[in-house]
Amino acid sequence: MINYGDQQTVQNLKVTGYLNDDDIKFIGTLIMMNLHGVLDLGDASMVNNSLDGDFGLPATGGVFRYPLQKMIFPKSLESYNGWDINMKADSVVFDTKISVITNSFFRGTNIQHLILGENVTTVNGYATPHYLYFKSIHLPSSLITIQDFAFNNGLNDLSSSNISEFPNLEYIGYLAFVNDKTSSSNPPQRNRETLPDTIKLPKIKEYSVAAFDYKEGMHIYLGEDVTNVYPKSKNVYSTDWMPSLKNVTFHIAAVTPPSTSGDRWNNGLKVYVPKEAVETYKAHYGWKYANIIAEPKPLEQIELTEHEIAIEVDEQHQLTANPIPANADDITIIWSSDNEQVVTVSETGLVKAIARGEANITASSVDGTIKDVCNVLVKTHAESVSLQTSSIGLVNIGDTYQLEATVLPENAIDKTVNWKSANEQVCTVSNSGLVTATGIGSTLVTATTVDGGLTATCVVKVLQHVDGLTLNKSTLTLKVGENEDLQATITPSNADNKNVLWSSANNQIATVSNEGNVAAVKAGEVIVTATSEDNPDAKATCKIIVIQPVTGINISENTCLLHGIGESAQLTATVLPADASNKTIKWSSSNEGVCMVSNGTVVSTGFGTAVVIATTEDGGFMAYCTVTVESVTGIEEINADTQYDTNYFSPDGKRINTLQRGINIIRKKDGTIVKVIR
Repeated sequence: MINYGDQQTVQNLKVTGYLNDDDIKFIGTLIMMNLHGVLDLGDASMVNNSLDGDFGLPATGGVFRYPLQKMIFPKSLESYNGWDINMKADSVVFDTKISVITNSFFRGTNIQHLILGENVTTVNGYATPHYLYFKSIHLPSSLITIQDFAFNNGLNDLSSSNISEFPNLEYIGYLAFVNDKTSSSNPPQRNRETLPDTIKLPKIKEYSVAAFDYKEGMHIYLGEDVTNVYPKSKNVYSTDWMPSLKNVTFHIAAVTPPSTSGDRWNNGLKVYVPKEAVETYKAHYGWKYANIIAEPKPLEQIELTEHEIAIEVDEQHQLTANPIPANADDITIIWSSDNEQVVTVSETGLVKAIARGEANITASSVDGTIKDVCNVLVKTHAESVSLQTSSIGLVNIGDTYQLEATVLPENAIDKTVNWKSANEQVCTVSNSGLVTATGIGSTLVTATTVDGGLTATCVVKVLQHVDGLTLNKSTLTLKVGENEDLQATITPSNADNKNVLWSSANNQIATVSNEGNVAAVKAGEVIVTATSEDNPDAKATCKIIVIQPVTGINISENTCLLHGIGESAQLTATVLPADASNKTIKWSSSNEGVCMVSNGTVVSTGFGTAVVIATTEDGGFMAYCTVTVESVTGIEEINADTQYDTNYFSPDGKRINTLQRGINIIRKKDGTIVKVIR
């Protein structure tokens, strides 16, 4: 589906799905063009999971001989039916289901870096290119067998290859990793100096000493299952060859000496063997010329069976330390405590608790470089428990409150407390101390320590709210300066918050205290309201009427003189204070035979003297006016119209100009003016 123009631009290609020979040929044409980067067939599957011939290529030269940067073979590949994989690729990833790399598998290739997957168990002889060198190989841990000549002359430089440890290898043949490329004009080119310092073969059974061309100072470790060690071989030129073992040391873990040919150890090869097998090796005909040395078994680890313990004061506890390996040369254990005031330990690891606290017990090697530690807690029991409050009030059902329990001392071994409500109809309490109101009332919540059964309590009260409020009076009349208590009644009677908030609509008329005491300030009317603090909707009012009482009365005249019967005079009375609520006045005469009075109008009824009294209805305050009624005998009436030159004076001493016409003066014979009539 790719047109020809696009085919020329493909540089990297990842393929999935199924591939047949035609697909491989097509991919080959892409390589002939511009596909020189990564060809990833890892997730693709070959038809029948097999490759045939020269990677399925026609006999026209093999398009896979064109260079690639990296080639990844299909993971599902199970077999390859061809002479070799002849290709040019800088790196090849062969992580397939193929378990055996056959002879000449990669012969004639220009691969630089080879990565074999974990399914590979066997590499046969001459699997790699002869005289054509890899720069590196990555061998899987799954390898069990590396046959003779497997990588012979295929690796000039071993420093980039992972050959320091073969965890599952059981057989390695001669010349497996030896490079002796030579020609008539050049001496052999050895790869010994690129070998690692150490090669470990923990599961090897048969080992060819000639598998490597050793460098000086190397150490070879063979596991305890090894049964054969072959000291010599024949190289590709059919001559006996044995590598130089100068300053090379072998470490053999097998107690039973493996089969070998002792005449090749006459150079005094150093061989370390288990201490208990030294004499057996020395007596073995195959190892009699080797320098047999007991393998040191240093202590590698000390492992305590317990790393944390808790004990009581005066209690003892035996700790056990296991040296690893158990047959180490020195398994002496040194015991110590970092706080002997709390814990001591014997030479055998017996721990004794002295006092409450904490200490670390250390089991160490003689030189102190290897150790393990056990933490010892000498139990401190709970001595007290307390809550942050002794009582709480929950306003509404469903409200919550978190109680916190403090257990002392701080280092108590167990600070766990159990919570309980005495009445779950009032409240419940969770395992963490969360109190939840469930109904009206009071109950007790208790926290009890698991260690010691100590308790602390808290009274929990779920409040009863106010439903209503009434006052003992709906109307109250007070005089200015008076006060009186209003009584508020809360329902229900068991409401928890019975506080009442009092207010006056006008403090200029009347005030009300926090206790409901109403004080009259000045005359008027005002509403006093009582409101429940708990429930603002519960309220009642009282109408306050303030009266200003009368404090006195004044009268306009203290004396009044009337002449003759029927004469009248007007008196005016003023009630004090001016804002008195009741200004009603009652008028009376002490002698109605002399005068009568009505609404302050005095009328003479006879001659003589009487007292006119003005009395306030409120308070009965009185004011008096003495009224005298005289006979007109001996009194002359002067008509000012006829007498112009006489000056007269009124009773209050004012001069009356008689020149004013229309004035009649009544005076006594002695000249005293009794009355001026205009």
